[in-house]
Amino acid sequence: MYSGTIELRRLDGVWVLALHGEHDLSTVPSLRRELDDALDGAAAIVVDLSHAEFIDSTVLGALARAYDSTSDRDLRFAVVAPVASFARRLLDLVSLSDLMGTHETLADAVASIADENLPREAAS
Repeated sequence: MYSGTIELRRLDGVWVLALHGEHDLSTVPSLRRELDDALDGAAAIVVDLSHAEFIDSTVLGALARAYDSTSDRDLRFAVVAPVASFARRLLDLVSLSDLMGTHETLADAVASIADENLPREAAS
């Protein structure tokens, strides 16, 4: 299995964590570190799964853990997973797509949470 890469960048005041390639148990430690770093320095985070060819349940667990910690810190969190993607089918299967505020495009996700004045519930 090809190990994926993780890219962290800022876009319009939002931290974007983009996963590329295949992610599973072998990449989860790196993913958790990147998510923790983003959570420590952000008011809003988008996890972009548009270019993730594969994710497994351990990746879902890391995303769910990060999402849960946003409520403790009053941070906004969204996910990008196009409807036809593997990631979106998996998020839908376990009912995380609605909970995490899942969007079709990065622009939609960033726009949904970029405004600092929006309450967390309205942003997702």
